[in-house]
Amino acid sequence: MRRRRGWREALLAGLAGLLGAMPAVAGEGELESLGKRLYRDGILPSGEPVVATVAGGAQTRGRQAACVTCHRKSGLGAAEGQNIIRPLTVPGFFAGQENTRRYARPRFVRIRQLQYTDEAFDHALRAGMAIDGRVLNPLMPRYELDSQAIAALRAYLTGVALRASPGVTDRDIHFATIITPDADPRVREATLNVLQAMVDTHNAGTRSERHRQRAGVESMHVDWRRWTLHVWELTGSADTWQAQLERHVEAQPVFAVLSGAGRQWLPVHDFCERQELPCLFPNVDVPGRAEPGNYTLYLSRGLLLEADVMASHLADQHVRGSVLQIRRDDDRSRAAASAFATAWQARGRGPADEAILGPAERVKAAWTAGKPAAVILWLDGADFGKLVPGDLPAGVPLLASGTLMGEAVPAVASGLAESLLLAWPFALPTADPTGFDRVQQWVSARGIPEGNRRAQANAYFAGAMAGEAITHLANNYSQEYLIERIEHAANRSLATGAFPQVELGPGQRYASKGAYLVRPRSGSLVPASAWIVP
Repeated sequence: MRRRRGWREALLAGLAGLLGAMPAVAGEGELESLGKRLYRDGILPSGEPVVATVAGGAQTRGRQAACVTCHRKSGLGAAEGQNIIRPLTVPGFFAGQENTRRYARPRFVRIRQLQYTDEAFDHALRAGMAIDGRVLNPLMPRYELDSQAIAALRAYLTGVALRASPGVTDRDIHFATIITPDADPRVREATLNVLQAMVDTHNAGTRSERHRQRAGVESMHVDWRRWTLHVWELTGSADTWQAQLERHVEAQPVFAVLSGAGRQWLPVHDFCERQELPCLFPNVDVPGRAEPGNYTLYLSRGLLLEADVMASHLADQHVRGSVLQIRRDDDRSRAAASAFATAWQARGRGPADEAILGPAERVKAAWTAGKPAAVILWLDGADFGKLVPGDLPAGVPLLASGTLMGEAVPAVASGLAESLLLAWPFALPTADPTGFDRVQQWVSARGIPEGNRRAQANAYFAGAMAGEAITHLANNYSQEYLIERIEHAANRSLATGAFPQVELGPGQRYASKGAYLVRPRSGSLVPASAWIVP
């Protein structure tokens, strides 16, 4: 009996120990979450904004004092002129962490491991003194932090530094591309063909990456890894897509989402933001949300940009009064018309009315109630091919969408061509086609069938930007750092997608920011304006 009682006591003691340890684990997770909020938003564990003193004695607080402002979301720092912001999220920053990452050959490059203790980290944050006795850069604020805040910040930085990157192994990087069921079949095919060809080309090692990473005076600062592309093809109604995506990412975590195709992108956008998953340059005409996110980078604002360009042009032409928008009943034209109405009313120019055409209804039926100040046609190329001069009011500005028009410029009746302007966010066919030609030569050389050229160029841009950024990660496979490297390099890219120019800066999420106004002439386009950035 004694033996049995001892066994029971041991079991109960073990359970008590296990249950007693559970809050500590939860507490550590909570501490890291508090540190994340402090790092990114400048909010203390108490819920109050953090307060810091900057050079000259001025005080700053809250989001303005947050670490992310200088050290970026990745925690890997940045450089601005001669000011270098040091990384915080590399293994070895704190004492007891081992830096096992291979950045370069140790005999040529020595990675500096500062090994901050708790006391030294506290001193650096409060007094601005580095562990080696240096006074930190005057740009570094001196923070008013208690021990809980400092512990939370350390917990967050440690977690970021030591946590394995999703979708990255010693040998492979896993990517996904997302296709929604409403995607244009030609855009879908073009996107998938180009992405798979880019993956195959990378994996073939045609540039001798394995050899070059260990050759020369200095080896490459990143280990070569194979790429694997997963196609997440969604089905059913949009309200089921997020659940489908969550199942996909649980079954196979990925480092980033490359390109993609679809029309209704809101569920995908929200999924990427919630998962903190980089979603790079999908082939969509309308962003998932009008306001930019953190993890979804778009080629352009698409139809929302066109709406702003139209409003800017009409205001510059001193147009006042009601603008009539004629459209079909679909998601893209609905979003475009709403964006124009917002932009027009913000300028105090008058209302923006809508006329929604039925499936067989002609444009002429939309303006029986009087002559508007201007007309905007959110219609596709098929509708334009049916227009005749009598379908629209004479003597008023007439604008239409180049995106909805499609790749082929439709023939427009001569009586309309003189007054019609297209908002055109793409590269002009008459301009230097070097970028487009380069992509088409690449496509042809890999035996990819002819397809939607815009989608091909855009998918190539997404893959090229991801590949270029990865070569500069220096084995810091941080998803936030991937975005930061793309922000830094976009304006130097030889690939620009279907657009004349691309650029990004910190926090910017639209690579192409403007559009032309053009007139259709005999199946071609004649520029009617310079590049307009509203």
